[in-house]
Amino acid sequence: MTTADDIQKIYIAYFNRPADSAGLSFWKDKVDGGSASLSDLTNAFSGTEEYRNLYSGTSNSAIVEKVYRHRRCVGPCQNTTPWS
Repeated sequence: MTTADDIQKIYIAYFNRPADSAGLSFWKDKVDGGSASLSDLTNAFSGTEEYRNLYSGTSNSAIVEKVYRHRRCVGPCQNTTPWS
């Protein structure tokens, strides 16, 4: 798996959309260059306006559920708490 694939999966999980070309290029350069990790990318997402717009007022468990669903499910998830 390539860094670009990992970054795309994280974008889809958090934002339910693929990365735009600028975002993908920015994070790929950072991760490949060693100045950031994929964990840094996920931490940075929580400070973005897009994240706040999507998850403001949402409980932590609901955020986890949404991220999980975006990443793992195609269509509605059958189990709303797949980690339990």
